[in-house]
This record gives sequence, C-alpha cells and structure tokens, in this order.
Amino acid sequence: MEKLILKEKIGELIGANKVIAAIFYTFNFDPKFFENYIMPLLISSTGKNFNDEEIHNKILWRQLAKENQIPPISVYCDYYAKDQTNAPSLGYDINCLKVPSPKGKIANFHPKQTMILLEDNGVQKLLFITGSGNMTASGWCDNFECFSYKEISRSKLQPNRSSTNSVQDYINSTNKLGHIPKLLESENLINNFLRYVDIDFQFFNNYSNKFEDFLQKNIFEKETIEEVEIVSPYFSPDTSLLEWLKSKNIKKIKCLIPSLRNNEVQLEKKHFVDLEKAGLDWCHWNDSSLNTEVRNQHSKIYKFYSAENSYTIVGSVNFTNPAWAIFSDKNNSSNIESAVLYCEKNNGIKLLKRPNSLNIDELIFISGKVDLENPISANSFNRNAPDIDFTIDWKNRELCIKANIKNQNCNFFELFKGQQIKNGKSKVSIDTLDCKKLAKNSLIQVVSIENSKSVVYSYYANQDYINTKPLGFNLDAYTILRYWQFFDDEFSKESITRSIAEKITDESGVIDISKVETKLLLNEMATHFNGLIRMEKYLFPSKNLNQTEQREQFKNIQYYLLNENIDTLSFYLNDIANQFKEDKIQKSFYWMILKIVDQMMYAKAQKCSAKRFVDEKIWKQFIKDIKSKRNQFTRITEDLVNNIPDLKQKEKWIVEQIVAEYE
Repeated sequence: MEKLILKEKIGELIGANKVIAAIFYTFNFDPKFFENYIMPLLISSTGKNFNDEEIHNKILWRQLAKENQIPPISVYCDYYAKDQTNAPSLGYDINCLKVPSPKGKIANFHPKQTMILLEDNGVQKLLFITGSGNMTASGWCDNFECFSYKEISRSKLQPNRSSTNSVQDYINSTNKLGHIPKLLESENLINNFLRYVDIDFQFFNNYSNKFEDFLQKNIFEKETIEEVEIVSPYFSPDTSLLEWLKSKNIKKIKCLIPSLRNNEVQLEKKHFVDLEKAGLDWCHWNDSSLNTEVRNQHSKIYKFYSAENSYTIVGSVNFTNPAWAIFSDKNNSSNIESAVLYCEKNNGIKLLKRPNSLNIDELIFISGKVDLENPISANSFNRNAPDIDFTIDWKNRELCIKANIKNQNCNFFELFKGQQIKNGKSKVSIDTLDCKKLAKNSLIQVVSIENSKSVVYSYYANQDYINTKPLGFNLDAYTILRYWQFFDDEFSKESITRSIAEKITDESGVIDISKVETKLLLNEMATHFNGLIRMEKYLFPSKNLNQTEQREQFKNIQYYLLNENIDTLSFYLNDIANQFKEDKIQKSFYWMILKIVDQMMYAKAQKCSAKRFVDEKIWKQFIKDIKSKRNQFTRITEDLVNNIPDLKQKEKWIVEQIVAEYE
C-alpha cells in the first residue's frame, strides 16, 4: 500500500485525457463537496480554473455547458445517507436509492465505486476505482481510507453481443434498483465500452453472490489459508462471521482495533471482548507511522495468507452481516457493496501486528452510538420516506410530481405555501418567491404525519432545462454589459468573473448579496444601446458564414438568448425589470430596451440561416422557445404602451426606426 491524496492521484491518472463519462456510487453524498472538489477533475482538460468561491464556479459551469464540455455524469447514493440540507445545483444525474428491506431490518446502498471513461486520440480506457471513502470531505480528505484503482483497456476487437461481464451486470442492476426506465447516458457510454472488455479481475458485489461464496470460490477452493487480517470500522453484534472464518481451519484471525481520531474504540466493550474470546486477535497497524495518524479509521480491507500467496480485498465491505449477504428482491437483508480482489506472492510482510500487551481497561469504548452505516436496530432510524419523485422544469417554471402516497398525508414544507401533495401525477407552478428559494437550493422537503407526529423528509429533484435555472443571485446591468465587450476574449471574461466573485463572496466561499455593487444607468442610455449593438453584431454578423460558423452562431444564439448566466440577455433583462419595478428607470426606457431586444435579437433568431445544419427536433424546440420569449416581450410592452402618453400613436414608427437604425 502507498499513502496518497486521492484527488491528486485521480488527477494524475486522468492526465491529459478527455473524460467521456463518469459514474459514482456512494453511501453518503455531499453535493457541494462533489461539485466544487471532485467534478472539476472531470473537466481538467478544458483549462478552466475552479476555486472555493461559489459564484465563480457557478458561472464557469454555465460557460462549460455552453461549449458542451461537461461529460455525462451520474451519481447514485443512499437516500437516507445523503446531505439533508443542500441539493445538487448542477446538471448531472442524481439517484437516491432506497434498498428494500423487511420491517425491523435496515439495508443500505453502500458501495464507494467510481468509473471514469477516458479518451486520448480516439483510444478509450476505463478508470475503475474501488474503495471505502464516500463522496464527502470525510471520505476524500479527512478519514483514513483505502482505495484500489485499475485502468481497463479494450481486450477484443468485436463486442460481446449477448453475454455481459461482471461490471456491466453491476451497472445494470444498480440502474434497475433505481427504477430507471433505461440506462442513463453515462451508463450507456461506459456499458458500450465494456462490451469490448473481458474482465480479468475478481469483482465482488451483492447482486451476484454472498461474500462468503466469493471468498470460497476465489480463495478457499484454491489454497489453504493460514492467516487472515481484517480492517473494518463496523461489526455486527454477534460472532457468526468470525465463526465462519474459523470453520476454514485458519490458524490466526487478526483485526485492527477500530479507532477514531480521538483514540476512542468504535465498538461496544462487550462485543469487543466477545470477539476476542471467540478467537479474534485485536491488533495495531504493522507500520507504526499509521498508528499515529489523527484520522478516523474507515478502511475496509481483508488479507488472506497462504504459504505462497496473499489475497487482498479492498472495497466497502464491513465485517457485518448485511455487507456479507446476497441481495434479494424479496425479504432482502443485504446491503449493496463492491470490492476488488488482488492476488500476489506472499512476501512475508503483514498488515497488522498484535501489541505486546493489550489492557482492555485502558481503552475508551463508545457506548450506545447510533450510526446509519452500521445500525444495530431499525428502530433508531425513520425509514418511511414517502415514495415521491420531483422534477423541476426551469424553463416553464413548474414542479412535476410523481407520488405513490395513497395512504399518506404529505405536504410541502416551507415551499409552495405548504400545500398538500396529491397521489399520482401532478404539476405545481413555481412562483417568484419559490423560484428564488429553489434557485439557491433546490432541496424539496415534505412533511408527513406519522403516528400523530410530523416528520420532515428531504428530496433531490431532477432538474430539466437547467441552463435556464436562475443563478440564485442578481447583478446590475452595468456589470453584465462589461462582459459584452469581450465575447471571444476568455481571459478578460475570466478576470471580470474573478473580480465579481472576490467582491461578493464571504470568507467561507458563500455568496453575500449585500456586497453586490450596483450602478444605475439612468443617464447612461448610450452604454446600454452600445452594449446591445455589440451583442447584435456578435450574434448576427454581416459577413457570409460557412457551415461550421453557422453551427457556432446557432450555439451562441441559444446561449445568449435562452440560457441563464451572468453574461446572457436573460440575466441582463432581469436586472432591467428589477430597476423598472423599483422606479429606477423610466417606462419609455424600459419599453425601448425590450423593443430593441425583440426586433434585433429574437426576431432575427427566428430567421437564423443555421436551420439546415441543426437537428429538426432541436430547431423546433428552439423556435418554440424564441416565440415564447417574444410573446413575453409583447405582453410587457403592450402594457407599457397603454401607460405612456402618446406612445401608442408613434409605436409603429419608432419600431421601424429601430430596425432601420440597426440594419
């Protein structure tokens, strides 16, 4: 084993390769940590520099989405172990799984598996990482964890047409557990790559067999094992697994004392003693430097020694009954785990060593600790979350609901005025207040009445049309106009972004709206008009465009006219509307801006010559969205005309002058 920082090692393995797709399986999941610490690894080839400032990273992600530089990413986590305070803010697939279990039992979705499909000059390989650390700061930075990594390359010229390998089966089974109608985009890409691969290593997961059967087939049927070493932070409150190992006539069964960073033993004293009496030798690390690490021990390692070979298993499998069981659709008592087996020559070096003396009375044991990862009883946790799926449609400002709650009374909590959730499919309009809340944090909470008590559950919503999601903060129009001076100058735009982020971000990296500087442009109409002229000329250049340039033009029109980011028209118009509501600009000025934008941007977009180079379905949706925007402008300007003296008689002439001036 070698001591590494996981993020640095994965960055080294990715190197200059392009990430094509990625799948992450985890028990605990922290969206903020994932988005700001892990996801930037997947776009390292773009040269974008992420930092600890939330606003800066949000803007960069929107720009990367515009350039189609974000690979398909899927995350699967345990519903009950996810972060309950913050939901994902970016557009990756997130699936929170509830592993079925009978009443009184708990089964967790517990693997810590990462698959990253890479490509370099048309050649693909799969980075396959198996370990013990969750997608949290503890799992990647703070705990003592163990990971293995493999680089899987194609091993055949022709794909498997009917048979599948163990990794494909694992992907398909997890997708099925999430009740997803078909494979997600990331799963499809990785699954297709694996059709050209014969897996040449032993991969354990609970979908296919018991851990005992895996050990029996791959180790005990091959050799006589003399010694076993176990590293696990969690243990079931009985000795059944130890007894099974003893039935294999193993001479020594050693186990690392499961210590936390403060030297507390993560085990009840009685069970610690019972395991020792049953034949388990409690040990420290053989490498003395590891014993002084001020970290929580969270690794899961098994080592089996024969006279000639040593077998090492690294993964998520604790020394617990649910971790060792096999998954079943009915009456399931098994977690979902993953692990990889390595075989090498026995070099005589051991992982653990028994201390010269072990005084149990000097150890500090944790009593009565309740832990979702190793629950003693289901009574300690509420696992009755209503079966509800939410999807936020950001473009149409609707929340789509699929609820299977026939016998449950559920209401929204601190959203949608606490209204009741109907059984079946329904939709709720997202008003301005709820839109602001969900833009900042799309976590949806539901309160359910159970045994006369109110219980609150948290849900991660799917997010459709996330490119139109408000950024969750406002900037003044003047700042946005600064971006329009540098359409193709990435360096200058990056400098503006950093400047803004530094000014309005507090020391913890969170946006502080009170620090936003605003500059009114009442007497600077020319600044607005010049900015709009620059935008119009950039999107609709007078020169003839070739096919490649027209495709690029269409992408830019989509981004600036229909997306929500700091440099888009939507963001600019939001601030103009706010200034109008606050009586900071005149009605006639607001009307003029909307007419210019409508006539010189959106009307021209409808006639964009790139139509013949764009997929028909994409084009139809594009035209539909452009027309919807123009209808919004029409409703606002008609209302303004009726409230501006003499403008109705002059409106047609003014519009003609606008068109003529810009033409």
